[in-house]
Amino acid sequence: MTGLILFSAVKVAVLFVADQFKYEYLNRFNKKFISDGFKRLMKDGLVYSDCHHMHVPTYTAVGHATISTGVEPRIHGIYSNYWYSRKEGRMISSVYDKKFGRSPMNLRFPTVGDNLKRIYERSKVISLSLKDRAAILLGGYSADVVLYLDREGRFTTSDYYRKPKWLKEFNRTLKGKDKIFKGNSALFELFKMALKEENIGEDEYPDLVMLSFSSLDLAGHRYGPESKEVERLVLQLDTIISKTLKLLDKEFGKGNYLFVFTSDHGVAPTPKDLGGYFYPNKLKDSLNSIMKKIFKKDSLVLFVSSHLIYLNYDKMEGLDSKMVMDTLKSVMMRLKEVLKVYTSYDLKNMIPKDFVDSLVLNGYFEGSDVDMIYILKPYWLYTYGNVKANHGSPYFYDTHVPLVFYGLWKGRVDSRCSITLVAKKLMEALGIY
Repeated sequence: MTGLILFSAVKVAVLFVADQFKYEYLNRFNKKFISDGFKRLMKDGLVYSDCHHMHVPTYTAVGHATISTGVEPRIHGIYSNYWYSRKEGRMISSVYDKKFGRSPMNLRFPTVGDNLKRIYERSKVISLSLKDRAAILLGGYSADVVLYLDREGRFTTSDYYRKPKWLKEFNRTLKGKDKIFKGNSALFELFKMALKEENIGEDEYPDLVMLSFSSLDLAGHRYGPESKEVERLVLQLDTIISKTLKLLDKEFGKGNYLFVFTSDHGVAPTPKDLGGYFYPNKLKDSLNSIMKKIFKKDSLVLFVSSHLIYLNYDKMEGLDSKMVMDTLKSVMMRLKEVLKVYTSYDLKNMIPKDFVDSLVLNGYFEGSDVDMIYILKPYWLYTYGNVKANHGSPYFYDTHVPLVFYGLWKGRVDSRCSITLVAKKLMEALGIY
């Protein structure tokens, strides 16, 4: 059943992105949900039961940028959380900015908030998260307030954005396990303060407020998606959604707001009977050892970052780069954990043969320095240190996320949809689509 539109536009749109919230959690914990949290959303909202991120990798920065822009990474340019920059000669963050420290400068497409501010200059755009990349890539270039945690565990912003005076009154500090178990509650309190201090919904111009709840992601990596800690945080979000809907009802009135709930990616099961852990940090030395035997050259592989591989062109004198990539591809395909390997030459001319090819193409930004991409077989996880669970793959457990619109539409859609729908419907509700 398609959604029935009840109203044409809203005073306020509120977007909640729960980091690492797989769709399956809605079913697994349903009996433990209270009546007016997730159950209210699912009963009275427009529910998309088969919504997916249609790109690889399924990472935080990539997911948030895709949600906020409504286009895939091959267009918006955010293709990982971090990547190797040949210009800088090191790994950089997706929100790295040499001038401001952090900014949306790597984002190549406007966000919903950017489009809203372009049409209604006096509209307000607020973006809040524990993570800098989540807050910045949701907020975009024109956001009025973008806040995230600094290294000391206090909410801050970069020099690119305005620092609100009222932030001084918010004296929460989150470190260690507090970021996991108190992070969601602190973010909700910050949200309430922002609504009041920024006068959200108090004039004729529509406003947009976005929150990314990072605590669940921190818990999933540390404890695994089957853990009691993850259950605790899902139920905590259930309560926060209940409080949020009651607050929005009170402040703006039913029919005057749109509330959206979704996620930037899912998470793979903790390896047990299938798959296992794969360590990219160990891959570079192994590949260089093999390639040296073939080409008699040292250090042909410059860097390996999760699914991305960079070649060392300073060491390739007299060698054809395509031949080196094709040879490396052949070597990697012998690894039991690897499903597919793509060179930059493959990606520029490839016609997708299956869903993996399609998601890899969607996630490949041609303006990047990446030379090769490799994909692990199902249930194999890229891992570092003590990470118990991870995400990033093209498989359903990483791509399938909730998507619910509450306040304007009601119904259920069971056909597959892309997460890019979020931006489209947000702009529709704000009257700018």
